[in-house]
Amino acid sequence: MITHMTLKPYNCTICPKAFSQARYLKKHLKIHTGEKRHKCTACDKEFFHLSRLQSHMRIHLEEKPYKCTVCGKEYSHLSSLQWHIIVHKGEKPHKCTICSKEFFHLSSLQSHVRIHMADNPYKCTVCKKAFSYSSSLRWHMVIHEEEKPFKCTECYREFSYQSHFKRHLRIHSGEMPYNCKTCGKTFLHSSSLKSHIQIHTGEKYMRERLHKCTTCDKNFFDSKSLHRHIKIHTGEKPYKCMTCSKAFSQSSHLQRHNRIHIGLKPFKCVTCGKAFSQSSDLKRHFAIHTRELI
Repeated sequence: MITHMTLKPYNCTICPKAFSQARYLKKHLKIHTGEKRHKCTACDKEFFHLSRLQSHMRIHLEEKPYKCTVCGKEYSHLSSLQWHIIVHKGEKPHKCTICSKEFFHLSSLQSHVRIHMADNPYKCTVCKKAFSYSSSLRWHMVIHEEEKPFKCTECYREFSYQSHFKRHLRIHSGEMPYNCKTCGKTFLHSSSLKSHIQIHTGEKYMRERLHKCTTCDKNFFDSKSLHRHIKIHTGEKPYKCMTCSKAFSQSSHLQRHNRIHIGLKPFKCVTCGKAFSQSSDLKRHFAIHTRELI
């Protein structure tokens, strides 16, 4: 029997999404048309919907009213808390039939399946680049908006999102808040810790490298790593230094290189005050103090 919960007769003619009501489809179409009527007075960022603007304002106000009763972590949005709680339950009921990868949410599985199908339904209206996920398209659109209100006073890097800015500041402070409970190793990012934990569980060695380079037959876990690798074969280096004309395959490499010309050493050791031009040098240096404490 078809219920109101399963029936979605209103289909978007641009992407595969479908909706149960016409008003939801109308609201969704604004994403494709690029219409953004709601503007943030703090950073001038614009939004398709008023509700998104209201949620966004919590970033500037630093409001996090939704708290996890298990670990105490706080969130700006109720939906973020609801997604987080599933992590504590440890249940991953949604499994990919192609690579056996498991997910907490059905929507995550549906998005993942597009990788195997090479399906990229979300297209940028500015440069026509296509993406598998709507979230990837939203993050990509920031490049065209060129709005980066969060500026680092240490190395002058600019960020579109406060969360990225806060994460970046850890590089300068030397803070590594994510600890492995098995071996005690610390990490700058939660994603690095998750990847590391797979070494202990054996999952890292069980995962399949489904993304294959057609030039050298090297395999990768994800499409992003494959695309980055392909630049080695093509010799593509789109990021050029304005001072010495040296070119790089990745923007992060250019940013790191630019510090040489300006003599910038933004990565400072909180223990002895020694400064470095690269975060990797600070990390290596920090190990000296760690050994001294043992």
